[in-house]
Amino acid sequence: MASMICNAEPVLPLSLSTLAAFDRPRDFSSWQFLYDFGTNHKGDPFGGASYPYLKGICDAWDNPQVRRVFFRACSRVGKTEINLGLHVASQHSDPDVGLIATPTEALLRKGIKDRLWPMLTLNSKTQPDLPAKHLRAASTHQA
Repeated sequence: MASMICNAEPVLPLSLSTLAAFDRPRDFSSWQFLYDFGTNHKGDPFGGASYPYLKGICDAWDNPQVRRVFFRACSRVGKTEINLGLHVASQHSDPDVGLIATPTEALLRKGIKDRLWPMLTLNSKTQPDLPAKHLRAASTHQA
């Protein structure tokens, strides 16, 4: 079996931006991000004042020791807004985090197309990093 080790002489110093990529994530408050920059899919500002109990969900989401966050509630209490808002915040702070699950694939595709993409597009912090509109998809990934 061939060796895949590469040696370079002299050893080149890494730039500060390269080294920063290996740093542990800085403290980030999803709640504050949503409060400052979040919108719903219609462009209305995040309604944190209407749903103060959602702050605890954001705090759990930000805590690296919390592995799963479950939130089950009745209609019109901010479930979808906070769920997708947390995904928007993650796209800004740590884009390799999160899972969206729905009862059917059709609901998942509709939620991504009609809600998540608009929320990402309307957010001034995530919009510059989005792919061109024709490259976006409401795709699923199976492990």
